[in-house]
Amino acid sequence: MGTVFRSFLALIRLFFIAIHTTLTVLIFLPCLYLSGKSRKVSYTTAFYWGRIALFILNIHVKVLGDKPKEKVLLMPNHQTFLDIFLVLAYFPSSIVAKKEIGDWPVLKYTIALGRIILVDRKSLRGTIHAMHAIDNEIKGGGSVILFPEGTTYCGPLTKSFKAGSFKIAEETKTPIVPMVIKYVSRDMGWGDETFIKHFMHKMGYWRTNVDLWFGTPVSNGDHKELLSQTKEAIDGQLSKYL
Repeated sequence: MGTVFRSFLALIRLFFIAIHTTLTVLIFLPCLYLSGKSRKVSYTTAFYWGRIALFILNIHVKVLGDKPKEKVLLMPNHQTFLDIFLVLAYFPSSIVAKKEIGDWPVLKYTIALGRIILVDRKSLRGTIHAMHAIDNEIKGGGSVILFPEGTTYCGPLTKSFKAGSFKIAEETKTPIVPMVIKYVSRDMGWGDETFIKHFMHKMGYWRTNVDLWFGTPVSNGDHKELLSQTKEAIDGQLSKYL
């Protein structure tokens, strides 16, 4: 498949993702407010937004392990923007994202709709605010997806984890489910590219195959032990692909 065709295919997909996201907001945002900001509406929105996006991008997913059936903190490794579509399509719940999303066209309207928790990791106050929001979501009966590395990372295993969310897991006695997202077709690492450039480089291939692994819940120990066990589980699964 030539470079020109891949660029054209990526551009077409980007257009349809933008249209899909806009329609999702227009359709579901009124439903959210009419329902009194129902968690069920948010989760349903996240599910359909993720699943249709994967269809547009021709992402084929193989699920390994058992998806959680209870309130959990789901912690995946993080390589690319596609991770967002994947986790919401297969485990719709509140998700922690970088604050810059609030500045993106259209996506800023999905914050309330998708129960997105924005975090400014460069600010201590912003980080503390996000931790409180995660704590409130869990205590309210919801699950939360967060990337413990705090950013995308291109290594074969994971980089160091942020400790704050593990303290919340300890305090609220919420199980942590380690998760691995492995792109088996090709490397999908984001690196320092802009979103548009990364999308054009990676989404011009006809099909992308992904393994999605749900690990055994981790729930015993203090936050340091929880962090260690979660990282060990994720790196252990990733190492099988080396």
